[in-house]
Amino acid sequence: MLRMLLALFVMLVVGVFLVVAHIAMIFGMMDPTLLMSGSAPAGGHMGH
Repeated sequence: MLRMLLALFVMLVVGVFLVVAHIAMIFGMMDPTLLMSGSAPAGGHMGH
């Protein structure tokens, strides 16, 4: 029983990680400046 719960937990963590990674990849493909707009002036060399 404990092994089944552990396997379920691992699959849940991996699934959440995959969803987050795909969302980040889609946002990066759409417009890379969206990810940099929320950060501090690290991307100041882009001319904004």
